[in-house]
Amino acid sequence: MEKFIIQANRAKSILEVSNISTDSNFIRQEPFLYKLHEEDKDYKCVLELFLSSWKHSDKPVPMVVSIWKIYCGKDLISRYERYRKEVGNECRLFHGTKTTCPIGFESGELCIEGSCSICCIIKEGYKLKYAKAGLFGKGIYFSTTSSKCDNFNVNLLEKHNGINYKTMLMNSVALGKIYKPSENNFSLTNPPPGYDSVCGDPNTVKNLKDLKHDEIIVYNEDASIPQFLIVYQPRLNFKFEKVVIGSVLLVRIANAYKLKALTPIFRDIKELP
Repeated sequence: MEKFIIQANRAKSILEVSNISTDSNFIRQEPFLYKLHEEDKDYKCVLELFLSSWKHSDKPVPMVVSIWKIYCGKDLISRYERYRKEVGNECRLFHGTKTTCPIGFESGELCIEGSCSICCIIKEGYKLKYAKAGLFGKGIYFSTTSSKCDNFNVNLLEKHNGINYKTMLMNSVALGKIYKPSENNFSLTNPPPGYDSVCGDPNTVKNLKDLKHDEIIVYNEDASIPQFLIVYQPRLNFKFEKVVIGSVLLVRIANAYKLKALTPIFRDIKELP
């Protein structure tokens, strides 16, 4: 748990200047996104935290394409701000979910599709009615580990101009008093009495091989607010990449010399540009 606290506190301090809830110059009725420049302090801070929190050795660190600052609507900010003042302990945590529109690829325009989770969260906040029961019950799940959150938008790549992109949210989350269970509990719908959130820590949860990186769960919709949208391009695993590139090369050789006996072997491999 000590490792999680260090990560969470680092996330808290590194982005302290970027709390949109207290920036009255940008509080509007409707949400909007602003694309950060690479020289911006917020861009550098979010980029550093995203890359340094990528812990999965089987997934190469991705290339960040753009980072957008999220300015949520007035009502969502007000609800979060009231809750934050009540429980305290605000941290910056990641959340991965699906997108069905090209938000962040060229513009920050939000779509109106109900199936686009990213846009719905930015407009309305996190909703428990869409939450699925995880290792610690039905709540809203976050993590300090960006590569863990990447698992939750797997196979949801958006192809834009021939390139695959993924998106992830960095959020402000008011954790209050954190409960650290020693085992999982699928039936939770609230933290235990006297607590405001739950942290599934691999160092404290016993006999749970599936939990290799932290999970932080809140059970109140007002406890979190999206703050940054990160758009990134996944990289192939190095070993797999070599196989694909080698296979594509053989396909090209076979096509060039009309070696039809080879081409069926690689029929299902997509040729790289």
